[in-house]
Amino acid sequence: MEKRTTKKTFEAENSDGTLTTIFTMDGVRYGLDASLIQEVVRVGEITRVHNAPSDIIGVRNLRGKIITVIDLAAHLGTGCYKTGKNNRLILAESNGDAYGFMVDSVLEAIPVDYTSLLPATGNIPVKLEGRIKGLWRYNGDIVTIIDSKQFFIWQEGQVST
Repeated sequence: MEKRTTKKTFEAENSDGTLTTIFTMDGVRYGLDASLIQEVVRVGEITRVHNAPSDIIGVRNLRGKIITVIDLAAHLGTGCYKTGKNNRLILAESNGDAYGFMVDSVLEAIPVDYTSLLPATGNIPVKLEGRIKGLWRYNGDIVTIIDSKQFFIWQEGQVST
């Protein structure tokens, strides 16, 4: 008997919502519109940059391209990343500049219906206000969905584009 498999296309997976990459920082789950993300890679070797702003971890050469490595937690104002074997870089570009955003781990990419998001409540850190679309319940957890329009907005004192 021949075993049949069915492959879902990107459009089919995306028909129920916006494809969203779910990742963790300091035990909290976050989501980001996957269309912003070029790829997710292992951290690799990072070269520190002397006198860099606090949210810049350093730079990395990835296939001949220099990537500025940003601590995403510091970028969002929620703390700083935790070093671990599951750390990943979420690669994205803005205005022709390449960035690798350090996160604790990347879990999956799934469609999210952004019209069903819950409003952010008083439990959200003040620095995140205005930077998130809302909260989403998924498998008994709450996922904080980052507003993609606010993702590349840099806080005062951070790297600028």
